[in-house]
Amino acid sequence: MIRFLMLFVLQVYLYEKIAAAGITYISVGHRSTLCNFHDRILRISTIDSNNEQPNWHIEPTIRESSLKV
Repeated sequence: MIRFLMLFVLQVYLYEKIAAAGITYISVGHRSTLCNFHDRILRISTIDSNNEQPNWHIEPTIRESSLKV
């Protein structure tokens, strides 16, 4: 648990520094805590060769209220 908290604190610190510097960034990961640092999610699915619809869409993030930074 201590390791998780240390990693989370480091994650918050790094994302705050990146945002303060005005850097545009993209995160790739599966942790729900990443949503706290982004306004949008790009969802990509497998390609269906019979379907002409794009295999991606952008949606707003849903932030976890218990993990506000």
